[in-house]
Amino acid sequence: MTRCAKATGAGITASHLRPQTAGYASNVSEADDIFCLAEPSGLGAPYFASSCYAACLPDPFHNDLGIRFSRPVEHLTQQRIAALLLEGIIFRVARILEDFHRDSAIESVYLSGGLSELACLQQGIAGCVPFDVYRLEQKDASLCGAAMLAAGMEPACHGAKEKIQPPPDTVSLQEKYRRWKDWLDGLLAEIPAP
Repeated sequence: MTRCAKATGAGITASHLRPQTAGYASNVSEADDIFCLAEPSGLGAPYFASSCYAACLPDPFHNDLGIRFSRPVEHLTQQRIAALLLEGIIFRVARILEDFHRDSAIESVYLSGGLSELACLQQGIAGCVPFDVYRLEQKDASLCGAAMLAAGMEPACHGAKEKIQPPPDTVSLQEKYRRWKDWLDGLLAEIPAP
């Protein structure tokens, strides 16, 4: 049996951030030492580092991390800051998928909707995870999947799809992803327990 996962956008449409070319993913992975955590509403599962969860979770972290950079970014261009934000999203999604893969041995992931329509995010995720990444061509895939589950039908991973090829230089992207994970783990270790 093939295990798959589906990632959908979080209410932000791809038109809000539109790179100039599909090859933009190679610019996102520039080998610098600035990292970004792009979580404007707080760090979600499995960390829940947001005060809005304080009432419903035992011993939650009470700290909104929001959008955080590892170093000052005032000297950077808006395009470079946007690239760091996109990189932060790529790495966060890759980390979630990596955790799923470790726990459930998923063999592929299907992207659909929202920011996942950006070629740079598709390529970046494909360059960071150890399994195949596809883009579903079906619109409203989440809505259709929810309707299938509500109707008592089996969930399915099918439909028209396009396999996403990783960017040409995955070595620097994977190296920066490894260093981003170390940075995030260090950041989380600094949050005091309540």
